[in-house]
Amino acid sequence: MTLQGKGMYIWKLHRIAGGNVQAMVDKAKAAGLTHVIIKIADGSSAYNVDLAGPAADAFKAAGLQVWGFAWLDEGAVPGSRDRGSSFSDPGPGRLCHQR
Repeated sequence: MTLQGKGMYIWKLHRIAGGNVQAMVDKAKAAGLTHVIIKIADGSSAYNVDLAGPAADAFKAAGLQVWGFAWLDEGAVPGSRDRGSSFSDPGPGRLCHQR
């Protein structure tokens, strides 16, 4: 699966339409987006915890690809220093990049 079309990276879900998931989807569809990339981790901590799951489900139900982005500091995840820059897929349609 590759990214194609028009997409948007979402850092703080709660700042879009006051956290209203359906309004987020409506805005994405109105903008002609084909995919969204949601920040799901920062270092070893989860990010957008309350809204990531419901938002991902709603975007997918509306026909958009949903990807997750994790900002992982070197050493924050056990073994990360050994892997260097790599990609992993923690679930369908979600991509995490470790730099």
